[in-house]
Amino acid sequence: DDRPWMTPTYIDDVVHTIIAAINGAVKGTYNVAGDDKVSVRGLAELLGEKIGEDPVFEHTGWEAGDACGKNLRMKQDIDDRELMGLSEGLNFMLEDIPCLIGK
Repeated sequence: DDRPWMTPTYIDDVVHTIIAAINGAVKGTYNVAGDDKVSVRGLAELLGEKIGEDPVFEHTGWEAGDACGKNLRMKQDIDDRELMGLSEGLNFMLEDIPCLIGK
């Protein structure tokens, strides 16, 4: 099982959405979530591909819950712009943290 699943969200998208909500005087509770749904395993494997390392997984028997947010209402009421995709967001992160890839 690939659980937990999550919808990673790039920080610039979070900030932009909060500012848009404030400026739009939106009321209510909203999920601020990315468009991509990925498992922890999938995220580790994607990151491993980008840095040229194979992730190592250890099954502990502990089961974690999912952390997925549906962003349809956020897009309808606050901001419908295209969000940063997971792969592109990881690329930006890695550019900012060269020590992760030995540069």
